[in-house]
Amino acid sequence: MNIHPSPTASPMAPAGWTMDCSFENVNSLCQCICIVFLQGKVMCSISMTESNGDRDAVRLAAAERARAWVADFLKRSNSA
Repeated sequence: MNIHPSPTASPMAPAGWTMDCSFENVNSLCQCICIVFLQGKVMCSISMTESNGDRDAVRLAAAERARAWVADFLKRSNSA
């Protein structure tokens, strides 16, 4: 999936950034593991857990975290 912004997303991820998520139920928790790609190259992974098992909520939270990571990565890359 694209790391497209939700209506309240900030910061936004530029084009070319994508994220694939997989889900696993662990006890009563929903664990989400997302891999963030830049034009097909693995850049980072994000793992989150949601206690009520709401996959949409944990996916949105992971996307927010991914966009923040991308913004920080680009900031570091531009200052080097």
